[in-house]
Amino acid sequence: MNILYFSPTNSVGGAELSLIDILKEANKHGYNCYVALPPPKRDDLIYMEMLKPYCKAISIVRPMRWHITDKQKCFIKMINYFYNCYLSGWHVIPVIKLLRIIRKYDIDIVHTNTIMDIDSAIAAKLKGIPHVWHIREGIGLNRKAYVRFPFQQFPKLFRWVMDRLTYKIIINSKYTASLAKQYFPNDKLEVIYNSLPDEWFVKKKTKHNTKSEFIIGIVANITAIGKNHSLAIEVADIINKKQLRLNIKFNFYGYLPTGKNPYYSGLKNKIKTLRLTDSVRFLGRKNPEEIYNTIDILFHPCDKEGFGRIFIEAMGKGIPVVAVHGGGADELIEDSRTGFKVSRDSPEDAVDKIIKLINNTSKYNQISQNSFEYSSTQFKSSEMWGKIRSCYDTVVS
Repeated sequence: MNILYFSPTNSVGGAELSLIDILKEANKHGYNCYVALPPPKRDDLIYMEMLKPYCKAISIVRPMRWHITDKQKCFIKMINYFYNCYLSGWHVIPVIKLLRIIRKYDIDIVHTNTIMDIDSAIAAKLKGIPHVWHIREGIGLNRKAYVRFPFQQFPKLFRWVMDRLTYKIIINSKYTASLAKQYFPNDKLEVIYNSLPDEWFVKKKTKHNTKSEFIIGIVANITAIGKNHSLAIEVADIINKKQLRLNIKFNFYGYLPTGKNPYYSGLKNKIKTLRLTDSVRFLGRKNPEEIYNTIDILFHPCDKEGFGRIFIEAMGKGIPVVAVHGGGADELIEDSRTGFKVSRDSPEDAVDKIIKLINNTSKYNQISQNSFEYSSTQFKSSEMWGKIRSCYDTVVS
């Protein structure tokens, strides 16, 4: 079977890494995988290089962005919209390119990796082949939603369109499904959790009670404004003011923007103003193994994660997670057993949980063991692949 996977982004984030996990399993089971994705930003070829071992060919297609950006002024939105039209050729050029790819490689199924693109769904419809949509983001007008789209104030119309553009909708969590169900035909929805390669689940071995320095990890691309990095800085500030006899560092991992980026500059200015330059560090992209072999606790300040791949990454290494209530965290973390959940409006709550884990070796080790056992039995790619393959078989038949 020949499958075209379309990735609307060419960065290295949770959705993109999860696509690689799917490709690995598809390869093992004899599927021919082809990938289309946008051109890399500033010659950043990292993601393309990661994809190459698992696909027959990689094609470059710039999609027309169709989601709505709320945090921009109206005239800025208009400028960005027309600039995006200029770059992509509205929806016409990407659809034509995708049709050529489908014909060239005799594609049987088109699998779109996130909700952030509609061009691949249109191309599959025009070609008359099944389309599978993989929704990983909270969508809609709800405050908890991460992204919004045109006509979502008319859910019946939106659902009618989506019903005709896709055969199957894979959703990465029950939380994401709860937001999406009014916009998609429910008989086509299926919740399939993200997963990790089976070999990931090797528990990190540390002697917690002998450590002289504790590393709190924040794993989220600095270009992702919705990740709420500022809350982690507030937590670092409170800990710093407590003047504890603990050497606690906050390591921020993820893509760092080049040039003048207002969001990144604002974070750095906040760190400088609060005099946290010795304890808060932006380390950029790092290999996941390196990250989880370094940090002692994962703190995630975002309450809108559709799933939260980083949660199971940390759990799979036995690293306790402190996460903000909401999104995938509520579904994946059992409070006080496999991690801690805190209020987004109370950085003091996060500080209390972090200090509790550092000071209480027994509690740290208990959560470490519980989270490892839970993740290693629930989120292995070999098991999740069976559900995805079943979706493929269904839409083809």
